[in-house]
Amino acid sequence: MRYLAFIPFITAAVTIPFPACGGALFDFSNDIAGTAIPFTDAAGGITATYSGTAAVCDVTGFGFTGLFGNALIQGFCTPGVAGPITIKFNAEISTVAFNFATPGPPTAVTVEAFANGLAIGKTVFQGTSPFQNNGEGVAILNGPFDQLSITANALLAIDNMTVVSGSNAPVTSTARPALFLQNEGSNAVAAWNTGGPNNSVIESAPWFATAAPGWNLVATADMNGDGVLDLIFQNPATGGISVWFMTGSGGLTIGTAPIIYTAAPNWALIAVADMNGDGVPDFLFQNGITNQISIWFMQAGGMAFTSAPVIATAAPGWHLCAAADINQDGVPDLIFQNQLTGHVSIWFMASGGRSYLSAPIVASPAAGWALVGTSDFDHDGTPDYVFQNRSNGDVSVWYMTGTQGTTFSSAPVIATASSGWYLLATH
Repeated sequence: MRYLAFIPFITAAVTIPFPACGGALFDFSNDIAGTAIPFTDAAGGITATYSGTAAVCDVTGFGFTGLFGNALIQGFCTPGVAGPITIKFNAEISTVAFNFATPGPPTAVTVEAFANGLAIGKTVFQGTSPFQNNGEGVAILNGPFDQLSITANALLAIDNMTVVSGSNAPVTSTARPALFLQNEGSNAVAAWNTGGPNNSVIESAPWFATAAPGWNLVATADMNGDGVLDLIFQNPATGGISVWFMTGSGGLTIGTAPIIYTAAPNWALIAVADMNGDGVPDFLFQNGITNQISIWFMQAGGMAFTSAPVIATAAPGWHLCAAADINQDGVPDLIFQNQLTGHVSIWFMASGGRSYLSAPIVASPAAGWALVGTSDFDHDGTPDYVFQNRSNGDVSVWYMTGTQGTTFSSAPVIATASSGWYLLATH
């Protein structure tokens, strides 16, 4: 945890004009550290640009380690018209403090923090307490997180927002990992939200939706770039691909669930990762007959693809299981498991995601353990392997070290799924 006393202060105050609307988005998630602020008003503050009822403030230079600088969000917003106030950051935030000033009687205010689309903390103010005599209340949230959602039931002003950045790097592995399961009988979908030491404890396991018959959960990714994790399904009988565009508190409400396309026969969607580095997650398929690997390079919004090349053919018996940047070169690598031997192999991908440089066998799990996906459970920057024993439901995390995917520090069983529940996706 980083404390305010040890963080250098940015002396210049920042003023963000606030729209009189139902929802506002202040998006710093694409800003680049070390560059100048391009938009300023006469007072030297930040000028927001407007799109419909949402205000998008896109400024450059907030990737520093330090204080947001007594940022002042001026004006009032009436929530409930177009959604909550949303603030996205491009860095790991360790602490944020708000002063809320209400123009009338004290109101109810909720501040919720998210990390990679998952809710990790909430502060709620109700009635006259803890608002002070001057109508102000203070909220303090501890990270790490990269997005805030602020809602109120009446007019609201926010001032003196103080944000401490824990890192000048984009948030990549600070969120608590989540594991997604589906029941083979009912098709119900549940999320295991992790916490505790090295995120080895299942802190909650909400069962939040049921898929239509025949639809199998495959992967998770933020397909439309709204900061909320979406769920991707395939119907093996028809080849149809559907995306649950998630919304709501904690990202557990289905906004829409369109069928976006139908894959050709024998092509199974296996994993989702941004293979070409354009900021949009791409779909990775494997042909069950030929073993070919194909990538759908998706367009922004997650509803269409620009091309779908076959990039390679796996050797017989090798099944694509996941995609993650194992060697930390900025390109997701493809992870396979041999269905007969259980061996794990990595295709270390070249830039652009269309070819691989090498394909070593890196691990040999015990019999019965199926590789499901990866996530950085211990936040050391290295993706960890997640396995499930399909016979007894045990779920194990291999805490990986190094950049070659070959060594791990421990491999504990962190939970056991109930009968009929199968781990199908990780994040």
